Amino acid sequence: MELYYAPPRQISGDEIILEGDESAHLVRVMRKRSGEDILVADGTGMAYSAKIIATERRRTICRIIARHPQHNEPPHHLTLAVGLTKNPSRFDTLVEKTTEIGVARIIPLLTQRTIRHAPRSERWRAIALAAMKQSGRSRLPELDEPASLIKVLSEFNNTTAAILHEGASGPSLNGLDPVPGFVLIGPEGGFTDEELQEALDRGCRMASLGVRRLRTETAAVAAAALILLGGSPADSHPETRRPED
Repeated sequence: MELYYAPPRQISGDEIILEGDESAHLVRVMRKRSGEDILVADGTGMAYSAKIIATERRRTICRIIARHPQHNEPPHHLTLAVGLTKNPSRFDTLVEKTTEIGVARIIPLLTQRTIRHAPRSERWRAIALAAMKQSGRSRLPELDEPASLIKVLSEFNNTTAAILHEGASGPSLNGLDPVPGFVLIGPEGGFTDEELQEALDRGCRMASLGVRRLRTETAAVAAAALILLGGSPADSHPETRRPED
């Protein structure tokens, strides 16, 4: 079933209102009509089975039939802090693919070797929304504004964190225990020795993705897949709640 999106402000009680492009797509492209059932996600981890009550070109009213907490979400919360890529379109791909895999938060990272360009925040959010809907997720990843490595390192505190480095002599990423909830990935050219040492001094564990040198966006996708694609979402979040519950 195709997934539609309604932010929490458009959900009240047992009613969902789809607006703008979402409503237009439902009515004009998908040809949905009153009485049909649809699936709606709110971007915060909740999905709703809903029945269409009334349709207009730019507004559709639905009644909630059942609620599905953490629908198609992985059990592990993963944040990726990734160096901005020289080619902006590669970061677009990174956002799309890691969203599909299940990443909860993406932080564009500014480092000494980052080739800086204007952030494409609105484009990244649009890409993430489309990827969320395509993959059937119920959570829209947080997309931060670009931040310095020092600022990012000050955030994770006691969160299990790993920094990827091709020269790591320790375990591979999927061999770390406990599983990291925060992964740092450098830009083209990697982290400097000073940046790497700063991360280690703040409690990061160093890990690798193997002997081959990967592009930044490839490393991000590989890291997300290793951490998040090991279990079944259905097994992790089986609960479904109906309105009367």
